[in-house]
Amino acid sequence: MKEIILIVEIIFLDFARKSFKFPISNNIRTSFWLLDSDISTFSELQLVDEEFDIWMKQLASLRIVERDFLKEKLNVGGEFKLGVFPKEIAFGRIIDIKFLPPV
Repeated sequence: MKEIILIVEIIFLDFARKSFKFPISNNIRTSFWLLDSDISTFSELQLVDEEFDIWMKQLASLRIVERDFLKEKLNVGGEFKLGVFPKEIAFGRIIDIKFLPPV
């Protein structure tokens, strides 16, 4: 399977406190979905500079698996949600997209 790395701006919502103790300094595995989608995929969020905290716009790296429903829908500036679908713990915007070769 091909992996995609998204560089994103992300903001955690208050609801995330039910799942995590903030601030967070480790990677987070959760579901990823686009705003107009009713399908999600696995993701791993990796912090770039500092700890994750509530209501702070932060830069992060988001690893996802390339899936058919994402083809032609991922684009720079696109918005997404993270959480346990359909309950969101964070929302964000794509800054850059890197497609990795299959492993």
